[in-house]
Amino acid sequence: MLKLILAYFFPWIMIFLSPRSNESSTLRLTKITDQVYSIVAPAKGLPNAENKGWNSNMHFIITEEGVLLFDTGASQEIGVQIKALITTVTDLPVKWIINSHSHADHWLGNAAFSSEVDQIITAKQAFEEMKKYGESDVAFFSKLTNSATANTQLLYPNKLMSKEKKLKLGEFKVEFILTEGAHADSDLMLWFPKKRIMVAGDILSSDWMPIVTDQTEIPVLLATLEKVITLNPAIILIGHGQATSIVSVKRDLAFLSYVWEQLEMHHSEGIDKDISLTIIKRNLPARYVEAYPHFDVEIDHLLALLYQKSKI
Repeated sequence: MLKLILAYFFPWIMIFLSPRSNESSTLRLTKITDQVYSIVAPAKGLPNAENKGWNSNMHFIITEEGVLLFDTGASQEIGVQIKALITTVTDLPVKWIINSHSHADHWLGNAAFSSEVDQIITAKQAFEEMKKYGESDVAFFSKLTNSATANTQLLYPNKLMSKEKKLKLGEFKVEFILTEGAHADSDLMLWFPKKRIMVAGDILSSDWMPIVTDQTEIPVLLATLEKVITLNPAIILIGHGQATSIVSVKRDLAFLSYVWEQLEMHHSEGIDKDISLTIIKRNLPARYVEAYPHFDVEIDHLLALLYQKSKI
């Protein structure tokens, strides 16, 4: 699991090691629309002592019956802070929690809501990963944050999904989009068709290059991006970075499709790894280089991952 975590965070480790402004561990609330709010992490990179583990986003929707919370952060203490922020805009309890996937920075805050939440929902495969790695994730994050996250208790999901569903939560009709291998082993996204809002974990990006992990299957990711484009959301809320739009999804789909096609062609021609990646990087259209603010930091690691996956 440690290998998976380090591979997942590698691009942000590089940014964390480069000169940067001071990170913050103070959560801030952003109003997206009436009833919809985001808590966007200011920190980039691994959870650390300075940001106290807060490096991922959470989002919530206020319904007539209670609050729907999407992801709970990297520790129980972060969950407590989320809970306090929610009370600044509503007295309603958090009735539903969605854990987008099993990576620890998205669900270790669950226990902060144990006294009020009715359902904690995730994909069945994500639940299995949580049960397998939850305790070691808490220990690892505690080391990274100088014990800032050490008091985290594990609260696992109690409603598992093995297929896509449509549910009515409060007054909202919500479509649960389930993918296996788009980012983690399994991921949940929420689609609110009436509001045209998509809420995602780490499948979708804004100012970052696509977050590919050892668990990502590129054809699945490409198909998922195509599906999101077909739905045509007006607002996209994601796991890391600011709210975005369909423009960034189209950008990521075009970039990944281009690189994947080049890699498959190089494999068929017997071109070795170093030459292949050099050619692809040198010949990348300028529109891709200019589209990603951290291109120089992220590109080599991403291309190497994509090459390895194209061999499978």
